[in-house]
Amino acid sequence: MEPDNPDKVETQPPDVPTTAAAPTARPVLPENNVSTVPTTGKRQSVRNIARQLTDDDLGQLGVVKLIIENLDRAELECETLQVYVEKYHQADKNCGIYEERAKTSTAIEVAFAVFVGLGCAIIGLVPSFWDQTSRGPLALGIGILLVVGGIVTRVIKR
Repeated sequence: MEPDNPDKVETQPPDVPTTAAAPTARPVLPENNVSTVPTTGKRQSVRNIARQLTDDDLGQLGVVKLIIENLDRAELECETLQVYVEKYHQADKNCGIYEERAKTSTAIEVAFAVFVGLGCAIIGLVPSFWDQTSRGPLALGIGILLVVGGIVTRVIKR
């Protein structure tokens, strides 16, 4: 460990032998039967203090009761937080579903805009096509079909 980096915290004193296995919750017992617990805590004043318990300390009823009480409190806290983890995953899943529903296809939006715009333009030009031939009613029919087609395209997408 780099001694000049104050952000890093040593988990065991340098004189305690470590094993090559993955870190576990069980303390490593050196030759003098003193168990070493990794330093933890949020208080800045006691963060780097190694917590060591001897066999005599572990044999006292009060120490065992305190350890069991802390374990029970930690297990209760884990159970409480597990509910929030499940709620988070459910909310995350719902969020993904709603985001997917809210996405609009660019092709559908372009088709809607083109159909409605072109249909309205043709309907606007119908008076200039209106004469004795059938171009006026035909242009009106095509314009209405394009507008209705654009609206139907958007409605089917939803």
